[in-house]
Formats: sequence, C-alpha cells, structure tokens
Amino acid sequence: MHRRTLLGTLAAGCGSALAGCGGSAVTGEVVANETPLSLTHEYAVQGTPSGTRLVVDVTAENDGTDRITTEGRVPELACTFLDDDGEQLYRSGLKPRDPIGVGATSAFEFALSTSVSEAERYELTATWTED
Repeated sequence: MHRRTLLGTLAAGCGSALAGCGGSAVTGEVVANETPLSLTHEYAVQGTPSGTRLVVDVTAENDGTDRITTEGRVPELACTFLDDDGEQLYRSGLKPRDPIGVGATSAFEFALSTSVSEAERYELTATWTED
C-alpha cells in the first residue's frame, strides 16, 4: 500500500476516533505545482492541551536540474483547509529556509488549530515567488 494511502487510512481511523473532540477524516491533494518539487503529503489529527489540531506534513523533493536557493525566485508551498461547502477555513504559506539541492528533500508542516471539526479537505499548491 502506498505510504500516503496507508497513513491516510491510519489517520482517518484516528480522526474518526476523535470525531467527538476534533473532526473526522479529511482528504487532501496537490492542486497546483509550477515548481520542480515533487510533493508527498500525509495528515494526522492530534490532541493538544488546548484542543485538537489537524497537521499536514509535506515532503518536497527537488526533481529539477538546478539547486533551489532561498534568495530571488523561490518556491512557496501553501495549504488551504476547506469545509464541506468548499469554503476556506484557513490558508498558510511557507518558503524553504535552506537551499534544496538536486535530489534533496525538505519538510514542511501546516496546521489547523481552529474549526478542526469543520475541515473536510486540504489543498496544496507550490508556486514561484520573488523573495
């Protein structure tokens, strides 16, 4: 079973177990990627002292032919959390802190701490931006 599918299944079971205090299973996908980064992702519903949060972990691998720097033109990864009507609950964007060499990976984490029980899906994008 593919890692994302297996972890999504495990997280879905965890989400269902926590449904009373934080939400149910969500789905997620990469909806746009204009960078040479190959994105894999998984999510988990986590209990915290202040409540429940939905965490999306993204691994970005540089499949391009050039090193990605953190100056000038840089990739920005964004995660948008949506409710069952497709309305945006929260959106967060991150840029790499360190350069990403060819074939190297970098990890990103996006979290939703409010309206977790309303979250039905998340969408990931990777676009170029000028730093």
